[in-house]
Amino acid sequence: MTDASDLGWSIILTVDPDWDPSICITEHNHRLVHCMSGTFKGAAQHWNVSEKVVFPLIKAATDLDYLLIRSKRFRLYSDHRNLIFIFIFAPGDEIRKTRTRQIAALAPEIE
Repeated sequence: MTDASDLGWSIILTVDPDWDPSICITEHNHRLVHCMSGTFKGAAQHWNVSEKVVFPLIKAATDLDYLLIRSKRFRLYSDHRNLIFIFIFAPGDEIRKTRTRQIAALAPEIE
């Protein structure tokens, strides 16, 4: 699960050994695996909302890759609906690809 505000970001990685996709996420038996957070500094303080929101998603997938079982797939949860527009409902493929590249370039910029 990830979140971001104007000032910072957070990532909470949990596991549920008895995962059932038909059960609501809030009803699962989450066990904490890893927790991390940080503040936006320097140029990152001036990022727009979409860039700040997507940063912890990218950071979780890159920095915590050793904890993610990609062969079995994993789920990332975020409460920010504006990401749907960026990744799904952008008016054209080229806009979506350009925006995705811009956002993906953010990952190495934050410490």
